[in-house]
Amino acid sequence: MDSARPNGKLQDVLLVVTVCLATFMLLLDLTVINVALPSIQREFQADFRSLQWALDAYALGLVVALVAAGTAADRWGKLRVFLVGLVVFTVASGACGIATSMTQLNASRFLQGLGGAVLFAVGPALLSERFTGTARNRAIGLLGATAGLAIAVGPLIGGAATDFYDWRWIFFLNVPIGVVAIGSIVVQRDWRRRAQPGKPIDLVGLALFTAACFTSVLGFLEAGQASWTSNLTVTLLNASVLLSVALVLQQRGAAHPLFEVEHFRNRTFNGLNIATFLFGLGTMAGVFLMVAYVQQVLQYTPWETGLRFLPLTLAVFVAAAVTGSIESIPKHLTVGIAVGLVGLGLLLVPLVVEPGSDWTAVIPACVLVGAGMGMFNPPRAYLSVSVAEPSKAGMTSAINETAQQLGVLLGVAALGSFFETRLHGVTAADPAAFRIAFVDSLGDTMIVAAALCLVGSAVAFAMIGPTGVHVSAHDAELDALLDDALDERKSVDA
Repeated sequence: MDSARPNGKLQDVLLVVTVCLATFMLLLDLTVINVALPSIQREFQADFRSLQWALDAYALGLVVALVAAGTAADRWGKLRVFLVGLVVFTVASGACGIATSMTQLNASRFLQGLGGAVLFAVGPALLSERFTGTARNRAIGLLGATAGLAIAVGPLIGGAATDFYDWRWIFFLNVPIGVVAIGSIVVQRDWRRRAQPGKPIDLVGLALFTAACFTSVLGFLEAGQASWTSNLTVTLLNASVLLSVALVLQQRGAAHPLFEVEHFRNRTFNGLNIATFLFGLGTMAGVFLMVAYVQQVLQYTPWETGLRFLPLTLAVFVAAAVTGSIESIPKHLTVGIAVGLVGLGLLLVPLVVEPGSDWTAVIPACVLVGAGMGMFNPPRAYLSVSVAEPSKAGMTSAINETAQQLGVLLGVAALGSFFETRLHGVTAADPAAFRIAFVDSLGDTMIVAAALCLVGSAVAFAMIGPTGVHVSAHDAELDALLDDALDERKSVDA
């Protein structure tokens, strides 16, 4: 059986391609559905609340399962757990495509999010564990570039599938990709291998953390869809606070706590999580609203909308490729620069977009936001697995991914609610008034989103530094320098 497996180098290449494909699929599904929502609404005669859940159910599944996935990977083996995530995500994607009601679609989206959480948490840790030196830096850089590209091309792919085929194809496309990815994991030489025995999983702590995340996210979503003072919102948010307090008390007395204290004594790790959270709060809400402006106010079709966001897509791709390939740029500085660029891009929107503006007015903002998004993911992915030894990288990666997805969820809910209140009830029934109200509300919301990102940039510059990186990462960087020196020597000798 082993003789039929690819050799070690080919297996390494397959692993990088598989992790990047999985990351592309799961992040694509965060944004690809946005331009398809009008078609979904018409087919299912869905109300706004049901449509909102088509977005939120996926993100909710991501948030509540990330830490559980990271814990399971460190305990039971990263490849084994990653394979489970691939299977769940692929099956759920097919279920989304054949859904016959909004209830089925939203339930399948939640299941998709659970599978995606595994891929999100375990992917970077897999690469960190398999590679060292230059190979490790390049693999994680490629993963970060893939993540940025997936978010950027979502509207384009969603628009093409919706306009030329059917909205269901935005989900069906994942199935063959998922099957290929599953096959490439099965041929890995060590996918059945368990991790080294370690401390028992803190099931009580895991349950409390998952419940606290679940109730807090539901509370913010309910606040965005109903009101901050509704009985359900208040109940959910109060439950989240109580569960969080119970988690802190439980962790203090646990023999084998879920969260190791030394991680949160690491200034770089804390700074990275705060910057990542604020980046998520401002960035995705800003991009969603820019897409809504082009589609709802300027009345472009999904495909036309995707084409008009190509400047953002190209900026993401170029910035991610450059950032991932230039290893001499300090990772801790790149994070601050990237989040700052996004903030400046969002701040441009209220300065250049007016009620009479065409779509070209958002191009400068798209370029800056895209450049920041592309620069952000490679160093963030690298640092999230480099603040701890490789055997614990699954947990640190999961915590950082949780920070990002919480930011995205809460940002879309809170800033979306803020945006709607600024519309003052004006609807598309009066196109001229709607255009003016939409642009005014967009400008106010972009200022808030930009401020969040600029604060995140300041936090990154102040808190993230090379001293917080684990010694194993420094060894990897030394290996990378030696590899480069050897390559240079070989070229000189040649």
